[in-house]
Amino acid sequence: MKLPPDTDVLTDQLSDATLAVLQQLAALVGAVGDCYSREPEANASSIGCHVRHILDHFAALHGAAQTGRINYNTRSRGSDIEVDPASALARIAVLSSWVDNRGLQDRAIEIESEVSVSHYENVCMPGSLYREVIYVINHTIHHIAYARMIAGRMGITLDDYLGIAPATATYLRSTECTR
Repeated sequence: MKLPPDTDVLTDQLSDATLAVLQQLAALVGAVGDCYSREPEANASSIGCHVRHILDHFAALHGAAQTGRINYNTRSRGSDIEVDPASALARIAVLSSWVDNRGLQDRAIEIESEVSVSHYENVCMPGSLYREVIYVINHTIHHIAYARMIAGRMGITLDDYLGIAPATATYLRSTECTR
């Protein structure tokens, strides 16, 4: 079993990874142009809706760093971020600045989230900010991958690295060496 890195190293690793996914998100927003808020088909979410959803999770993470409680139920559906790329980019810049200024410091937190789709069921449980950072990073990559598929259906070609999970990137690098 590998021992965890010291706190400063871990803080730097998670901050770098968080900044990297925020940069990917900004690249996505910047690349899709007028298609940002267009619904790709009936009852499907726009790229802007996916970006807003990602930024809701970052807002929850930012709140947890301040209060010690993360609430994934809080959403800003219908906000400017869903339809205005400039609003999304401004929010990404604020979050990037927060992370870049050592905003990610581990602490015990309480996690709150709904867990049932058939009825209201809310749970609260203990966790750590760093664990939630890892979750939000992976959640962001997942939704960037969705947005990438939507963009592709609209005829937009995006950089190959957008929406690729860290383990997938490692695998792809290893297969490049064997070719």
